[in-house]
Amino acid sequence: CLDLSSSSLLNTPKLALIHSLTDLKLDNNMLKRLNGLHVLCNLISLSFAENKIERIPLDVCLLTNLKTLKFDRNPLCFPPPCAMMLKTKEIQLYLKAHAFLLVERTRDFFDAFDEDRSGLISKNEFVAGLYKVNLKLSQKEILEVLGEHDQDSDGSISFPELKAFVAAIALSEERDGIMFTNALDLSSLG
Repeated sequence: CLDLSSSSLLNTPKLALIHSLTDLKLDNNMLKRLNGLHVLCNLISLSFAENKIERIPLDVCLLTNLKTLKFDRNPLCFPPPCAMMLKTKEIQLYLKAHAFLLVERTRDFFDAFDEDRSGLISKNEFVAGLYKVNLKLSQKEILEVLGEHDQDSDGSISFPELKAFVAAIALSEERDGIMFTNALDLSSLG
């Protein structure tokens, strides 16, 4: 058991070295997000009540041993309230289904951004696409994302590169504090 309740935490502690952890308490801190939970494969109980967390991360669905999930008194907006009333395993199934849908929509996302139908998303197409879905990143952030996911270093993102990128997003749901899953809401593209 690792009890970090009332520790004035602003960020999730690095937990990768504690693979055998079965009980994690992060109650009554100032956490805005939970990161790196997927490495806690033996976790049975997770409590993060009384924080500032708005979204239960999708990687909670990877915690196959999880039996208890406590998250009360957080300003949660995801999953929706009807899903948060479910039992732990059912919440995990909801999160898993959401992650699956994000990955399934990758082709639509790619096609919406690939305006010239070249089969590649250029830097300009990426910037225009992000603008269309109202996800504003700085020039530095855009270059970081492109550089990190442009595996063949050709200055653009191919469909397989984007698919790997979206799969990573679906599991972690955020990268360096930036919410990318909102970019997969294509409703603003028409």
